Amino acid sequence: IDKSAIPEESFLNELDPQAEFVAQEIKRLLDSGYLPTGEKIEPKHIAILLRKSAGCIEKYISALNRYEINHEYIQEINFFEKPHILLLLCILNSVDNPSKDVYLAGAMHSHIWGFTLEELVKIKRFSPKEYSLYSALKNYGGDSAIKEKTDTLLAILNSLRESIRQMSADEAISYIMNETGFISSCNEKERADVIKLYNIARGYEQGSYKGLYSFLRYVDNVAKEKGISETVSTDPQNSVRIITMHKSKGLEYEVCFLCDTEKDFSKKSYTSPLLFHRSLGICGYVSREGGIVKYDNLLRKCASLAIKESELEESLRLLYVAMTRARSKLYITASITNQKEKRAKHTYLAHLTDPYTLYSCNNHIDVILGACAHPLDFLDLRIINPEDIFEKESEGGEPSLPNRERVEQIKAVLKDRFSFEYKYGYLEKIPSKLSISTLYPQILDDEENSEHFSPHSLEDVPSFILEKEHAVTGADRGTATHVFLQFCDFENLRKNGVECELKRLVDNSFISKNVGEIINKDHVEKFISSEMLRELLGAKRIIREFRFNVMLSAKEFSNDPSLENESVLVQGVTDCIYETQDGELVLVDYKTDQVTEENYISELTRKHKNQLSYYKKACEMMFEKEFSKVLIYSVPLAKTVEIEKSSD
Repeated sequence: IDKSAIPEESFLNELDPQAEFVAQEIKRLLDSGYLPTGEKIEPKHIAILLRKSAGCIEKYISALNRYEINHEYIQEINFFEKPHILLLLCILNSVDNPSKDVYLAGAMHSHIWGFTLEELVKIKRFSPKEYSLYSALKNYGGDSAIKEKTDTLLAILNSLRESIRQMSADEAISYIMNETGFISSCNEKERADVIKLYNIARGYEQGSYKGLYSFLRYVDNVAKEKGISETVSTDPQNSVRIITMHKSKGLEYEVCFLCDTEKDFSKKSYTSPLLFHRSLGICGYVSREGGIVKYDNLLRKCASLAIKESELEESLRLLYVAMTRARSKLYITASITNQKEKRAKHTYLAHLTDPYTLYSCNNHIDVILGACAHPLDFLDLRIINPEDIFEKESEGGEPSLPNRERVEQIKAVLKDRFSFEYKYGYLEKIPSKLSISTLYPQILDDEENSEHFSPHSLEDVPSFILEKEHAVTGADRGTATHVFLQFCDFENLRKNGVECELKRLVDNSFISKNVGEIINKDHVEKFISSEMLRELLGAKRIIREFRFNVMLSAKEFSNDPSLENESVLVQGVTDCIYETQDGELVLVDYKTDQVTEENYISELTRKHKNQLSYYKKACEMMFEKEFSKVLIYSVPLAKTVEIEKSSD
């Protein structure tokens, strides 16, 4: 099948052309095909061979179903997860050890013992201090109807446990199923599964471990991890068989379809980091000191090539097995792209007979195309356009792809659905949280208004950077001074000076030694003699680093009228709030901006007026009281600017 003939946006990509071709050809053979003996071809004469079933078999089952062709296949299932087997295991575990709540609850809630969920809740709530459902069951003394059911169940469990004490696992299972009526409640298919579990128990008893307890542990620890093969068939007597190439060994069919030959061989066995070869031993990468960089080496490369050669030989043996399963006719199919270039390559390589040419083959079709380069009377090589498959399908009256009109209808429906606009889409402009330090009036109108995060503090800077003098900037010193003002004891600072207070902060781990070394002590000295410190020392109460989260109206940050009735969550941290002796609240924000005596009032106001107005509004909401003043303290100049007065 030439896949390159499918347009990139074509709806033909939704179906598998190879599976459709196989199903069509099988349908044609069943309708008008005959064996060399003159006998009409039936489904039982045909087999589809695949390299592996996982991930491949579904498309062939779907195609065969579309043409109503009987088929059978083997699937791997977890036998122990079937509902009726799970119920039987719940009953068996409840008899063996009723203190297991999950199994006991499952058995009680089943049709065997008939407890409702409400009854189970009442039983557990009657004895809330009991750890297990079984203990609660024994202590229940509530509703008389429920009490009668619990007494009956306890008697059954005790009787069953006593009876099976000396029995083997299979005998115990048989006895419990008959005594509880479980076997009689199963239909024919469920009964077959129950018998399979019984036979598993019989086989288990042939080993060294005996009894129901050991068998249930075996089921928990081993058997649940293993899948069990089960044959699924639409007609056991006459069906097309879908089987793997490996499991076809020793079987023969009149007609075989060897499919998916374009699938690449697995490379896992010779590309893993650690390889094992019988002659070369264990081979792995060589790690550089530290383990970050790994190098390939000659020994591992040799092991990889040897394993690859062995894997290829095994794949060729498997191909031989598959190609010798057909008595009358063999179809080999593959879906490939760039088939002209691929055929030209293999026509050239076909004249090279050395084994290394064969090692360059990545799949079975590469090997087969190499053989096709030689004239072979028994071989009919056809390149099929996928669109031809579906056109032929439509002409034959069989189920076909949607016609163009139907496709346009589907497009219209999809277009209508994808053009739907959520009526509350404007809410996308409101982020989950905003930092108050980044707010400005039209922030929500910007295209990118994702959450803003405050920069890392100086505490987060690695010490090895701070040890280098050239790495410390003026901004770093300003941040360090800000951190000092955040934690310092104002009274101790005024009495004992900068060095004493700095030593106290470092010794008590309020700030790190690295931060302490780069504090601008001149600025702190100015702070000691400032009017700001005198006001703080005379305050009735001081609150530093006050953190808050408040809801503010979104219309303050957007010109969009649709956000008029919406709110946005704003978070922030104030530097300092103090209460005067008169009970007035004052908000103070430290700023380390480099300003001059001439322009500090205008510059600090221009830069920080909006931010501090939001701080004031948020703090007034949190304290439920108006703030009398909002001050900016210039750390370099040791002067304050009152925002409200300067903005008038």
